[in-house]
Amino acid sequence: MSRYDFQNYVKQIKIYSLEFIMQIKFYPGFTVLSQDANPAFVAPHSGPGFDFSDSRDEKTDVIAGLCLEKLGGKVIISGISRRKAAGVDFNRLPPPMRLALKMHQFIETGEMNQQKWYDYRIKYAWTAADNDDYQQRLGIYKKFWHEVDKSETIVVIHRMFSSPRTAESVMDIFSQGFKEKSVKSAVHEMNKRYGDFFKRIKKDFADFLVMEEKRRMAYVMCTPPHKLEKESTDHMNNHMKILGVKDMNEVIPAFKKYLEKKSAPKITVEKLFNGSLSYGLTNISGEKRLLQFEVTSFLCNWYPDKASEIICEILNMVESEHK
Repeated sequence: MSRYDFQNYVKQIKIYSLEFIMQIKFYPGFTVLSQDANPAFVAPHSGPGFDFSDSRDEKTDVIAGLCLEKLGGKVIISGISRRKAAGVDFNRLPPPMRLALKMHQFIETGEMNQQKWYDYRIKYAWTAADNDDYQQRLGIYKKFWHEVDKSETIVVIHRMFSSPRTAESVMDIFSQGFKEKSVKSAVHEMNKRYGDFFKRIKKDFADFLVMEEKRRMAYVMCTPPHKLEKESTDHMNNHMKILGVKDMNEVIPAFKKYLEKKSAPKITVEKLFNGSLSYGLTNISGEKRLLQFEVTSFLCNWYPDKASEIICEILNMVESEHK
């Protein structure tokens, strides 16, 4: 390499680096990487899972970071577990203090009614050992949403389970503040644009769904009943109902036949998620523009860059329609 070539190469590196210079801030429970205020790419469940693999939205932090590279803005990534006793679930509501303390005691003693525990978890963000613990978690929760609320355009990224229920969707979208017609039009266009890609991944996607089902079945069968959370058995019972079987040993053969009848997966709009459990979004003030993406585990793990590409293109399309 000549001296001229080397200098030109260094110049290119500096230009490239300047394009991605950002401010990085570390807070208890989350990290913020920012270039601009908008859009904000938020991964509220990207923190550690601790006990089993489904308890974190794996690779959503990667997708958010790739979106930042493509569009700028900022990324807000959870670095704390969503497990109630171990951290903070930013997608739920602050619990009443007395109830948070009571539920924490139930966890420690193991004397937990699974239905009550389930009802608590789907609505509230944490349990607490004492008053100081409660206030510490409340402070983390408030700072997280304060940071999110600084932006006018917010993109929340989740990972959705792979199951018979999600067999026709690689990505499901919920929106708020954008025209519904614009969102559906953008998704229709993207399904055409990425149709060949979706056809190419159909077999791998189906194979992945089957392996994930085997993994989830193994977890259910190996976990002592008193430690198995209600949704695990509910999910399995629901899967068996969808597949039309009554014996768990029949699930995998039935699932394979079920998938053979399905066409290539696609992007969907509120087919699986409508934001009804996203209580944390009530912390967003005013007339903010919001897109929430539930991205299948398959795309999260195999094609995170493609997932970020799709998210950014949809955001650009609906933003242009909004102006």
